[in-house]
Amino acid sequence: MLSQGTRWCPNLSRFWSTDSLGSLVYDKYGPPASVLTLQQKELPALQPHQVLVDFLAAPINPSDINQIEGRYPIKPPLPAVAGNEGVARVMQRGSEVQLKKGSMVVPLLAGAGTWRQSAIFDAADLHVIPDDISIEKAATMSINPPTALRMLEEFVTLEKGDGVVQNGANSAVGQVLSQINCSMAKPVYKGVLASDMSCLMLNKLLLFAVRHPAG
Repeated sequence: MLSQGTRWCPNLSRFWSTDSLGSLVYDKYGPPASVLTLQQKELPALQPHQVLVDFLAAPINPSDINQIEGRYPIKPPLPAVAGNEGVARVMQRGSEVQLKKGSMVVPLLAGAGTWRQSAIFDAADLHVIPDDISIEKAATMSINPPTALRMLEEFVTLEKGDGVVQNGANSAVGQVLSQINCSMAKPVYKGVLASDMSCLMLNKLLLFAVRHPAG
């Protein structure tokens, strides 16, 4: 499920020609519309421990925008390729790599630079995704779902029957937290800001809770 705070960019190849290696790059901080440029870059030679991947899709998270603006704690060295999250397919592999060609993978690195057509990563920095997971879900599973799970498991010990009070429940983290919590048989008390969009999102969350009741 995508939140209203997460924009969706499927099929990245439609933004540039398929015979080039396009990347959305920023060499200074500022508003994305002002500092992002589409650049064509040659990839370095593939090393034995590396893989070449083609990105299938990448979301636009608020943290991506904050990072480009220079307001996010993690600041990749400039110039940097934008994007922290996405899903890619393995196209080539080095001689020491066990990953299969054609595997669907997500980068594990913060600031991985996912707003590009192709990239080379160390195989150890990629996680294989099962083929039965949709591209949309795979592209959005490495930031908000783990954050929601950590919020539920690492700050306080929840017992069966405990409730969770949640503000900003229409965010991506909020939506995932609600779903995980329902699967853990714990009720969630949600709070969202009043707007037509947030009311629509709240109705979806309530419908999920009815279909997957806690307890």
